[in-house]
Amino acid sequence: MTKLRALSVAGVVLSLAGMWVAAAEPRADQDAIQGTWRPVKAEMRGGPAPGDVREQRMVFSGDRFKLVEGDKVLIRGTFTLDAGKQPKVMEMKVSEGAGGDPEAPVHGIYELAGDTLKWCAAEPGSDAGPEQFETKGTSNVMLELKREKAGERKP
Repeated sequence: MTKLRALSVAGVVLSLAGMWVAAAEPRADQDAIQGTWRPVKAEMRGGPAPGDVREQRMVFSGDRFKLVEGDKVLIRGTFTLDAGKQPKVMEMKVSEGAGGDPEAPVHGIYELAGDTLKWCAAEPGSDAGPEQFETKGTSNVMLELKREKAGERKP
């Protein structure tokens, strides 16, 4: 009987540990994404995005983000992450910039690996986000970003 009880207790502990790890992952991504990121690659409709994104920076602070170029804010808003889905989901609401409805949702997916962030999103206001990191044949935009270290400023 004591072996059965010990196995039951062990099962409960392992279940709780599994739930804690699953609950901790979104928080871990939320913490890991904080800071300033510089685009190193931008893609739209299966090819390079127009313009030079190397002077832009994506800044995540708490549940807020902004895309800046120098001192100019291009877009700003709030974001949430769902690390429990595959691929992981980033939902954004743009409150400034990008034209159109300022509260239009931006449905996206992301992959976070150390100092590299890959992000792919549908156009603001779209009904659904991308299911894979792909822009060919879509209106999706995809960015690959590198974490900018304190004091670093590279074109």
